[in-house]
Amino acid sequence: MLRKLFFADICTMKTCVILYAGNVSDYALKKEFKGKTAFDVSVEWAVDVEGSEKLFIFSAEPLEYKVKLSVPIEFIIEPSWNTGLLLHHIDECMQKGGFASAVYSWADCPFLDQSYTKELLAMHHRYRCEYTFAEGFPYGITPEIIDSGTVRILKNLCEKNTHDDIDRETLFNLLKTDINSFEIETYIAPFDLRSLRLNFHCGTKRNTLLCARMFELMENGGESFEKLCYNIAILKTLPSYYALQISLPCSSSCTYCPYPAFLQEEGSTIRDRKLDNFMSKEKFSEIISKVSDFSGDAVISLSLWGEAMMHPQIEQFIELVLTNKDLSLVIESCSFEFTEEQIERISTIVKKAGPRSNGQKSIYWIISVDAHTESMYTSLHNDGFSLAKTVKNIELLKKYFNGAVYPQFMRLHENEDELEAFYRFWKAHGTGELIIQKYDSFAGILEDKKVADLSPVLRNPCWHLRNDMSVFIDGSVPLCRSVLPSCSWDTTSPNIMGNIFTDSLENIWNRSTKDLENHCKNDYGELCRKCDEYYTFNF
Repeated sequence: MLRKLFFADICTMKTCVILYAGNVSDYALKKEFKGKTAFDVSVEWAVDVEGSEKLFIFSAEPLEYKVKLSVPIEFIIEPSWNTGLLLHHIDECMQKGGFASAVYSWADCPFLDQSYTKELLAMHHRYRCEYTFAEGFPYGITPEIIDSGTVRILKNLCEKNTHDDIDRETLFNLLKTDINSFEIETYIAPFDLRSLRLNFHCGTKRNTLLCARMFELMENGGESFEKLCYNIAILKTLPSYYALQISLPCSSSCTYCPYPAFLQEEGSTIRDRKLDNFMSKEKFSEIISKVSDFSGDAVISLSLWGEAMMHPQIEQFIELVLTNKDLSLVIESCSFEFTEEQIERISTIVKKAGPRSNGQKSIYWIISVDAHTESMYTSLHNDGFSLAKTVKNIELLKKYFNGAVYPQFMRLHENEDELEAFYRFWKAHGTGELIIQKYDSFAGILEDKKVADLSPVLRNPCWHLRNDMSVFIDGSVPLCRSVLPSCSWDTTSPNIMGNIFTDSLENIWNRSTKDLENHCKNDYGELCRKCDEYYTFNF
């Protein structure tokens, strides 16, 4: 009798679906799925959620959809959305309709699964949860489910931060501010695909391509969704990280870097080739334009080789990149003294450029420290610079870019005893950002100085072949960062994919696909066999 009463109670719990389309990209409105958009497919899923009585769509304007409706639909329109408005409208919709729970998702996810949604709802009601989510799936396969009372609590929690931007983790991030106060249930996926870092939403060009390819593969049939996630067409879409060399000279002679030796050994060849010390603004602009057209959004590093801050037009380069809202910057520096006037000017450029649409900060600074004592710093960098000046640089950057400055420690046999002191010092300063970097022998070019083997038990296909593109100062594009610039002297080298000034990015990018396919078969060439950077990830 008790079981029957409990089942009846669950059945009377009113449920609605909320799709957030407040700042979905134009990609979500492209007909990539047999004449339907990602928005159409998301609405199609929403109206078929078992037990749901109404669909609410939160958007900035009315949106067209080609779906046969089985439940009422209501648009909630706000020209500009933020966290406070999101929680306000979710609460208002649920209270007015008497809904006990809401199924919530962004409206650009064409692979939301009905069967998993049903299981999530059953779990949510069975255990009378306040919030239910799934773990182990790629993003975009399952929604979140939230209780009306929890919405009211979160609404009160975020009243002081009403202007926070909405992202795909907004609800969970709010819950995390006091997570032990909520009854949260987790649905564990039957397979764990988190390590693949796949996102099945149409918020970017890269992920829209991913979704379109997966849709086509599933239409052809024959393999499960899980197996298709390991297909080469899914693993490699578009590069998200571009490492560019804009400066030939370097300000340091770090013992763990092959570049100082390269400059010394190749000095005469560099002069014969008449390479400029610095990339011109015209060429740099051409690269950024190509990157934007090809990838859409990306993170641009100006520190592949050489010291980027030595470039006489570095401020103009920063401004040029940040003019595009889809691009972010990374600048790594070592033994180069910053002036406050220059850093203040760069800060002004960054503030004027505004926030990024790619979910990243506008600019990240990584400063090589590698030591806690002056004697250790001097022995590793061999350049006449000092640890005291490096610390001063970091403090200056933190003054203008707090939360985006990362002191870095390269783990070596020589400095391992100073790691803990480095960690404690920088963890206590500011907001605690720092990087502990594994040693890289550059596929055996340098002697092995790594302190610990951090590689996974099973080797994964290289992240850098999946996501990164490097560009030398002459425009040559190597297979990866482990290829030194001297390879570009040989136009027949199999490790040079092309030249960014003369070849299309698509052709260059596709030339490395065969190497990644070989990785998937556990077949590695001489370069890759000696490399242990395959499991490290940039952006």
